Amino acid sequence: MIVPNQDGLIDFKLYIGEKQPKPNMPGPGSMGEPIIFSGRGTGKGESNWIYLPGSKVDNVIPAVKGTGMSDGKLNLIQFIVTKADGEKVQTDVVLRRK
Repeated sequence: MIVPNQDGLIDFKLYIGEKQPKPNMPGPGSMGEPIIFSGRGTGKGESNWIYLPGSKVDNVIPAVKGTGMSDGKLNLIQFIVTKADGEKVQTDVVLRRK
């Protein structure tokens, strides 16, 4: 179980990918990023890949100093990417139980 700290925040470390996302993963015009989550002091961790449906990252918004739990989800980071046709897509990375 991951427990909020005394301020009601979840302390964590988040490692996002390499210097550049892996292009064309899982297909042309998209990107892949490895994401590793570690709950600080909990011994809990998870790793996975996120697939972004565009070829250009416009903005990444991390949770800098912990983040709050909402509806059983822990919001970690948000990517805004642009697809080849110019459409912008928002992808949120959340930690939640299945």
